[in-house]
Order: sequence, then C-alpha cells, then structure tokens
Amino acid sequence: MGAAVKENKPAKFTFSCYDLISEGPRRAIHMTIRCSHEFDAPIYPENCVQKLVKLTADLTDIPTSSFTKKRGKDGKMYYEVPFAVEMTCHSAHTTYTLVCNGIKYDTVTAEYV
Repeated sequence: MGAAVKENKPAKFTFSCYDLISEGPRRAIHMTIRCSHEFDAPIYPENCVQKLVKLTADLTDIPTSSFTKKRGKDGKMYYEVPFAVEMTCHSAHTTYTLVCNGIKYDTVTAEYV
C-alpha cells in the first residue's frame, strides 16, 4: 500500500538517466506519471492503471560540468544525471520541481491527460 500524500509537503522521487557523451547531454527529461485506484499498486500496468500527467523537465539551466562522467560496460563514456522530482500537493493544484545535485529548478511543466 502506498504512503499517504500530505498537503504542502513535497514527496521526492529519485531517478538517474545516462547519455552517451559523444551524443551530448540530454536537454530535457520526459516522464509519465500513472495512477491506480486499486488498494495495492499493481506490479505491471493493467486496466486499473491510467495516465495521470506527463512531465517535462528542462535541463538547459543545469551546467554539463555538474554531470558525472562514467564508462559503461560497452566501453563508451556516459553522462550520469541523477535527479529527483518533488511533487507537492496543494489544496487546489500540484507543483513539480526538478532537483539536481541538491539544487531546485522550477523547470518542470505538467500536462494532465
């Protein structure tokens, strides 16, 4: 069972993405948040899962020098971009904030579907 969502208190969701250095850094992150009305969250998307919102996080304000460079198992060099999305529920709306290297960026747009 999921945790209760508290009003005006951000919930943080952490992620990482990896991009080939030879192709340049990613300039945006796109993700879809889904919801389920079931008591227990399903392991696999089923009929009870619906798309709720599409998020786009703009990374252009984040300096490339803050991305970690790592060699992949394929021998190629990658940027590792660890980030989090903070979701804050308010009485009449929800805000999403990108957090990268401990710095908050108000660069997330939300499109409800």
